[in-house]
Amino acid sequence: MKFILHKKAAALIFSALLVLPALAGCAGGKSTDDTTLPETGTSAPADEQTVSLYDEEGYLKDSLPEKLDFGTDINLFIWSDHTMTEFYVEENNGVGIDSAIFRRNAWVEDRLGISLVFTKELQDNFQAAARADYSADCVYDIYATYSRTVPLLSLEGLTADLLSTKYFDLGKPWWPEALTGECVIGGKLFYASGDISTNLLWMMIGTFYNKTMYGSYSADPAFAKTPEEMVKDRTWTMERFFSMTKDIYIDSDGDNSRSAGDTYGFVIYQNNLDAFQTAAGVTAVIRTPDGGIEMNLLWTGEYTANVVKMLGEFVVSRAYPTRTRPASGIFFTEKEPSSSPTAAS
Repeated sequence: MKFILHKKAAALIFSALLVLPALAGCAGGKSTDDTTLPETGTSAPADEQTVSLYDEEGYLKDSLPEKLDFGTDINLFIWSDHTMTEFYVEENNGVGIDSAIFRRNAWVEDRLGISLVFTKELQDNFQAAARADYSADCVYDIYATYSRTVPLLSLEGLTADLLSTKYFDLGKPWWPEALTGECVIGGKLFYASGDISTNLLWMMIGTFYNKTMYGSYSADPAFAKTPEEMVKDRTWTMERFFSMTKDIYIDSDGDNSRSAGDTYGFVIYQNNLDAFQTAAGVTAVIRTPDGGIEMNLLWTGEYTANVVKMLGEFVVSRAYPTRTRPASGIFFTEKEPSSSPTAAS
């Protein structure tokens, strides 16, 4: 590796601070150099210290040494055609998330005494560029990329085991167990995400309903219980949801065609239909007792086929604004509409 010894330490500590959507540098196997941290001074005996776990703004502190000054660049390889900004903005433009990302990066640079250097690449070219870098100078310390890219790079040995590093602490709440628990294989972790990923918020999927409109269907026995009550008594199923919403449609704007101004039983951004698969517990692989993974037999079995068939029948007569034929009470949006259609449930 062609970088200073402490640069590797700085990259790994930076990873621990920022929790990037993909954490990997060149895999440790390509270097025999030991990593040492700069001296941080002596500490008073434990019984003489009163240390708060939280900063002045109430946020949980990291567990890194207080005084770190690596005086080096950290090179991040990021994908440029992302849907939502995650890693880098050129200046503090005062606009919401962009401003927060700029301030975050500046804070980390100051905290560690480093400079963040971002190199962008299109998603389609990302893996080839990462392989080329690894085979040559291994310039990049961290890969920050699309989630489906890093597993492939990990299989090729291009990424480092985060659990073997000194300051990576899975016990910290900014490492979501739901993700790390799935990604630890054979006691090793080559990929992680967390609070730093704006996509964890942008792409979060939930179900919301209009309580007033829901109550207007109270004469129908299917609506006798609220969704919350059905969740509690375990009767809130895909079958029930589909049957309750599929026939609800009102031409609210009176234009005699299905449009964003109408009322539907269900409204969804079309790319999010895979959430039904996740909710039904359909996964390609499952965990083995020894910490490995194996193919989930349900993936190619009758259960998965039934889930796909049920979802397909629900959406097959989908109602785009340009269609006037009878269809299920579902409205798809290809992008977030400026004026959202009304969802009854």
